[in-house]
Amino acid sequence: VLVHFLPNWTPVPGEENPFGYRQPFPAAFGYGAYGVHLFFIVSGFVILLTLERCQHLIEFWFRRFARLYPAYLVALLLTVAIGNTLGPAGYQSSVTDVLAGITLLTPLIQGARHVDGVYWTLFVELRFYLLIGVLYWLTGRRLVLAWMMVVAAAMLLWVLGSVADMAQLRQASSGLLIAQYLPHFTLGMACYCRWQRRDGAALALGLMSIASYAIAWSQAAVSAHVVHAVLLTL
Repeated sequence: VLVHFLPNWTPVPGEENPFGYRQPFPAAFGYGAYGVHLFFIVSGFVILLTLERCQHLIEFWFRRFARLYPAYLVALLLTVAIGNTLGPAGYQSSVTDVLAGITLLTPLIQGARHVDGVYWTLFVELRFYLLIGVLYWLTGRRLVLAWMMVVAAAMLLWVLGSVADMAQLRQASSGLLIAQYLPHFTLGMACYCRWQRRDGAALALGLMSIASYAIAWSQAAVSAHVVHAVLLTL
């Protein structure tokens, strides 16, 4: 909450701020953005738990839809109502923005933008659900092994794209396989297996999380490495 409503809305020095803030905030406030990564770790835990309690893929997707979409739709429409009536011009949403937001496909629709920037995480979550749901449908009880193979494939594409300077491979790894966030989802799944006392699977997933992080986040700032080390330790 502090990150979203203090530093993110603090004006650039010398510019007028439409929100009324006049106090610049320390750069350390920006570390709160790493809460998103913790959110993805929790998601990996919860999704694996949910899948193992479902009888089939349709039940899984129905549970996810019922759990998230109604609340998201209310939040979306409330954001639009407030932004378009009380907010400055730069924060008002068009019909295209709203319709794209309702479908959760905003990044794929030309000319559309999120009615609130924080909703970008839901598009990542949606791709995670689709990816792991299809794997569950195809592999059943071998889901953990299949997931590790997908993570390995995504990292291979990432490395090949970087070494050979082939943007298409990096885009495939990032766009289709959400490479940057696979370490977080994988760590969450490792935590679930550890909670279930499946130590072999937990160790394998944990090592896969570390390896994929080392590849996908190799160019990240030192602060990112410190935060992720803390999350891994916890």
